Amino acid sequence: LNSSGEVWHGVTDHFKGRFTCHALTLAGFAGEPPMANPSLSAVRDAVLRYIDENHLDRPVIVGHSLGAVLAYSVAATAPDKVGPVVAIDGVPFLPALMNPAATVESVRPQVDAMRKALENASADVRERQFDLSLPSLMSDPGHVAIARKWALASDPRTSNQLTMDLMTTDLRGEVGRIQTPLLLI
Repeated sequence: LNSSGEVWHGVTDHFKGRFTCHALTLAGFAGEPPMANPSLSAVRDAVLRYIDENHLDRPVIVGHSLGAVLAYSVAATAPDKVGPVVAIDGVPFLPALMNPAATVESVRPQVDAMRKALENASADVRERQFDLSLPSLMSDPGHVAIARKWALASDPRTSNQLTMDLMTTDLRGEVGRIQTPLLLI
C-alpha cells in the first residue's frame, strides 16, 4: 500500500534479461496523481487498459497485498487477457483470515469505524502511523525510509479508499473464473 512500482526493481532486474517487465505505480501512490474517484475496480480497469494499450499478450501478473487482490480481480474479470498470477500476501477476502465466517456485511461496522478514523487523521497522525507500522513490515532501515517517503507522498484519500476496498472486497465467489495457474505465497 502506498508504494511505488520501484519496490519491484530487485525482481525486475533479475528477470529483465529474459522477459519484458512492467512495474506499475498505482494512481495516487508515491506521488503519482490520484484518480478522481479511486476504487479497486477503477484500478483494475486501469490495469486492463494498460494491458490493451501496451499490446501485452497474456502477461504474468504479480502483486503483493493490495496488488495480490488486484491481480485476482484482473484475472477473474478478464481471464482471457492474463497469464499466470502470483499473489503474495493477498487473499480473496482479507477479513476471512481472522474469521472464516466473515462477510462484507459482518465487517462493515469495523470498516466504517476505520474509514472515519483514517479520514479524520491529520498529516502528523498519518506520519506517526507510518513510523510505527513500516518498521514492523520490513527489516532494512533503508527500505523503511524509502517506503515512508512513498507513503508520505501518497494521496490520503486514495490510500484510505483502497484500504476500505481491500477490507470489503470479497472475491471468493469470483476466483473460480480465473483460468490460468495461480500461485499464492
